[in-house]
Amino acid sequence: MQALKRWPWVTLLAGGAIILSPLGRDFIYSAFFAGEALARNIAQPFVYGGILALAALALIEWLIRWQLFFRRDKAGAAQDKPHAGSSHDGTGRG
Repeated sequence: MQALKRWPWVTLLAGGAIILSPLGRDFIYSAFFAGEALARNIAQPFVYGGILALAALALIEWLIRWQLFFRRDKAGAAQDKPHAGSSHDGTGRG
């Protein structure tokens, strides 16, 4: 089992925790469902900025994980390559 997956789960869990917290829910309510236009106009840039920041962090995390997988696959392929002059028949007589 691989402990490292390609999905940016750390950023998504952190974003979910922030959004589902009472402060996050209050900001979302103020940004989209408030009866006052002033409250909506103040809260919307914060919500959009937070969404943009979470998307950027998820992209960065995904790129780092992709790069780690690429390096791991490349190193694994180099270790699996047979050496010159060996038959790899399992008898120990190369």
